[in-house]
Amino acid sequence: RKREKKKQTRRKREKKQAQRKREKKKQTRRKREKEKKKKQTRRKREEEEKDKRDL
Repeated sequence: RKREKKKQTRRKREKKQAQRKREKKKQTRRKREKEKKKKQTRRKREEEEKDKRDL
């Protein structure tokens, strides 16, 4: 009986850890995509400013 309880708690803990890992992965991915978007918009703005100066 005690061993079963240990197995259950271990399984529960591992499940929580996996969940946390997935959440962290999602967060870092979102962060990376956000940074990428930021860079793109900055580059686009710089290009537009350069074009205006060239005219």
